[in-house]
Amino acid sequence: MAKLGGVTVDLKKMVIAVVVAIVATAAAVAATAHSQRVLQQELHSYPPGTLKLGQSAVIDGVEVRVDGADVLESVASLGTRGYGMETLVADRRFLRLSIYLRNKSDKPVSARKLLRDLRAVRMGADEVQSTRVVWLRGYDALSPDRLGPAGSQTAETAGKVTLDVSSFALSLSFLVEVGDGKARWGVDVVDHNATEAGLLR
Repeated sequence: MAKLGGVTVDLKKMVIAVVVAIVATAAAVAATAHSQRVLQQELHSYPPGTLKLGQSAVIDGVEVRVDGADVLESVASLGTRGYGMETLVADRRFLRLSIYLRNKSDKPVSARKLLRDLRAVRMGADEVQSTRVVWLRGYDALSPDRLGPAGSQTAETAGKVTLDVSSFALSLSFLVEVGDGKARWGVDVVDHNATEAGLLR
């Protein structure tokens, strides 16, 4: 009986040890996740009110959302035809943005006019890094045409449009603004080639 009692005590100790190990592991995982969140916040300390990619804002009665971004050295713009591509000088890039628009007003709205002041802004210095909006062609391009009134089949659209930006701006996180700064999104698209001396002559 004493032996059985000893086995019971050993089992209890083993169960307690396993539970303690599980709790310790869960705590370590939670601490690591917390540290990663803090690190991300420190790396991307955007100004108050900055929207995250995927968050919406309403500009002049239109819901605007920036869903993603990447960098290209050439694009098929509306100014080119066939296989033609528009290219920039070595120290500039095309910042391609995935944008969603939905007209919530009862009047048609021109997407081109709505996004005419779309721009990238360097944080801290508030320097405008983009000089122009480049409208693209192709199946995934955002149309610059009119959005129909709310409730119509043409009231919403989504697609890609680009900004002509300085390659220096793409070495750090920055802001994308719409509506003369009424809405801004934090963007981090590091262009590693932009930091190579050969491309910054």
